[in-house]
Amino acid sequence: MKNKKRNLSLLLAAGLTIFPAIALLSTSTVTARADLKEDVVKEVTDPSTVPVSSVTLDKHELTLTCGSAETLTASILPQNATNKLITWSSTNPLIAKVDIIGNKVSVLAGSLPGKATISARSPEGACDTCTVYVKELPQETVTSVTLDDTTKVLSVGETASLIATVDPSTAKDKSVYWTSSNNDIVTVDSTGKITGISEGNAHVRVYSVADNSRYATCSISVTAPKEPEKDTNQPDNSREIQKQKQIHAIQNTKGKILSVKSRESRLIVTASAKRVDGVAVKYQFRYRQAGSKKWKVTSSPSEHVNLKKLKSGKKYTLQVRTFAAIDQKKYYGAWSPSVTKKTK
Repeated sequence: MKNKKRNLSLLLAAGLTIFPAIALLSTSTVTARADLKEDVVKEVTDPSTVPVSSVTLDKHELTLTCGSAETLTASILPQNATNKLITWSSTNPLIAKVDIIGNKVSVLAGSLPGKATISARSPEGACDTCTVYVKELPQETVTSVTLDDTTKVLSVGETASLIATVDPSTAKDKSVYWTSSNNDIVTVDSTGKITGISEGNAHVRVYSVADNSRYATCSISVTAPKEPEKDTNQPDNSREIQKQKQIHAIQNTKGKILSVKSRESRLIVTASAKRVDGVAVKYQFRYRQAGSKKWKVTSSPSEHVNLKKLKSGKKYTLQVRTFAAIDQKKYYGAWSPSVTKKTK
């Protein structure tokens, strides 16, 4: 306060007039005027203000992976600086941004790899920086594939589902594909649904698409069709009645061609038909080249067939029907509408 009075006395002694409103302010600059002709600016130092001389970060380089975080701390000198407020900034917030807590920040890596610079600056302009390098997360590979069942027993015509688990859960590609060692005994679709076709033993495998050396196996045993529970209230001819119902159902079941995929010199056909209770329904396909009157016939225990050794670039007409054997006699359904497809 004594210094302020002395500085004001010097100004008054010099014949300067001090504006009262300015004289009452606690600032570092005073404006005075002599004889109203010329402004004179004098610096008046306020000894109570201590400026920041330096800002120092505890780290000057960071390497992070996308989505991770690290803490930066700023130290200020002198410790008794009046205004210790630090302004933080990033040259690229998409790569690295700051979450401010006092003179500390949490540096948050974004989803993009790259480089960004984090700055800590005092009001007086003292500054320090930290360079942040953000890298992509390492891509985890599949380490194992497992199944919920390793053995399964089905009867002919019965279905069940297998569930595959791919580890680790963070693997980039967790997709799988399924195969059967014998489609005449058991088939499997893309979801892991298995169907007993005929009596016998086979195995179903599920493979990792990313690494087919990672797989799991389920051994399947297919037994004879389950006999329906006998109704004691039925007359003795109940078996014959049931047989006639099955024959009628087969003969009135019309197959349908769902899709035909064209390949070089072959066609892959997928069909469908309504199931008949207690009967293992099979599929019969027939096909002929456009312009020919002679049909070629092939049978399949499943709804899929691969027609090979066809002529490339030729159109073929295809039909399908279902059939089944009851008491060693075969019964057939009606042929489906024709579908035409050209080979590659």
